[in-house]
Amino acid sequence: FGTPITGPDYYPTESYILQLGMELGLPGLLFFFAIVSYAGVTLFRNIYQVSSPWCRAIAVSSFAALCGALVHAMFIPSLQDLTVSSYLWFLVGLGMRLPTLEAKEQFQV
Repeated sequence: FGTPITGPDYYPTESYILQLGMELGLPGLLFFFAIVSYAGVTLFRNIYQVSSPWCRAIAVSSFAALCGALVHAMFIPSLQDLTVSSYLWFLVGLGMRLPTLEAKEQFQV
């Protein structure tokens, strides 16, 4: 942990989680897991909290995308790419705000 990813002491990794631990150290890795855990628990709760089928579909797809991205991050560091991570975090953010959006009747069909 704390090993630089560039320069003369370069140590390549094939895992986003290991690379994150090398760049940010143990506190940064624990903070990342805290954020992802909070998002995952919130998304899972929102699956059963929303009543609209469209909102439930967004909540399920957000939770599935987060789980899939975390499994994928164990083997390939693709979350550091902006085009990949921006879609993921947008979908996770949308899924976390679904009860508020549904209460405002923006998604009623």
